[in-house]
Amino acid sequence: MIKDKYELLLKLILKIEAAYQLFFYDEFNDYYLCLDEIMILLDELKLNNNDLCYLKNINHQIFIDRKYFNNKFENNKHRLFIEKNMNNCNEKKLNFDFDLIKKYITNNYYIFNFLDNPSEKEIEELAILNPNVLYLVLKINNKMLLNVLKRNYKASAILDGYIVLDCIDASSDQFYVDDYAYKNSYITKNKTKFLKNKNIYNLYINCLKKYLSDNVLNYIHLSSCARNSIELAKYVLSINPKLLVYTGDDIKNNKEIMNDMIKIDKNNTYYLGEKLKHLKEIWLIIKNMLFYNQLKRCIYERTKN
Repeated sequence: MIKDKYELLLKLILKIEAAYQLFFYDEFNDYYLCLDEIMILLDELKLNNNDLCYLKNINHQIFIDRKYFNNKFENNKHRLFIEKNMNNCNEKKLNFDFDLIKKYITNNYYIFNFLDNPSEKEIEELAILNPNVLYLVLKINNKMLLNVLKRNYKASAILDGYIVLDCIDASSDQFYVDDYAYKNSYITKNKTKFLKNKNIYNLYINCLKKYLSDNVLNYIHLSSCARNSIELAKYVLSINPKLLVYTGDDIKNNKEIMNDMIKIDKNNTYYLGEKLKHLKEIWLIIKNMLFYNQLKRCIYERTKN
């Protein structure tokens, strides 16, 4: 297969993946536009029987299962050719070179699967561009993880177990990530081991701060490990005190943090941890607050009269 045809084939794979996700989320207007783009790519590719052997590496039901069709796509000559000849082809392993994968890795981390035996340096480079690549790496060491975290703060959310959503198409606002890859990945299964490393843990917390600065409400979706970090909780609560409800037990039992939260709103006593519920110091703060508010109201009424 000539070099230009490889790139067209990779673009086709990306469009097919995008189409599946749009279909899954019932975004049918965008889905049919995506089908049009697939048909344009098929025109450019001019697929032959040998090319079909490579297409068998991906989920090609979009060309066969009628639930995915509209009238135009159903009667497309290339789709008809694929449907007629696909079963007669023997699957051939499909690999792309590193530079081509690198060019499109930000569109969809899934194409990392088509890179044969990547070096550690290549994995790092791709994971820096798209941290979701870490879900597909079979073995990760501390050095590699530290290097990726230093270059892309979103990798901290991957390590935490929160899904950093991929854009399924460069021109689309639709997102997805493979749930199976997330749950069964090396990084997910070895999270506890990684976070025992002090350097990784400190960088993980600092990177999460930057990640949450984009949208602090993402704190809600983080793991109990992250939500029990005192440093991270102080940062988050300084931006949005209402997120106290989502903090971990360690935070709700932290006297300094809860003192500050109760001074902001006495109703935060509702979130006191078991260790603090009977602490006299906490209730003295509340008593003083109530007296202060009562005094303010009294002064206001006198001034008013």
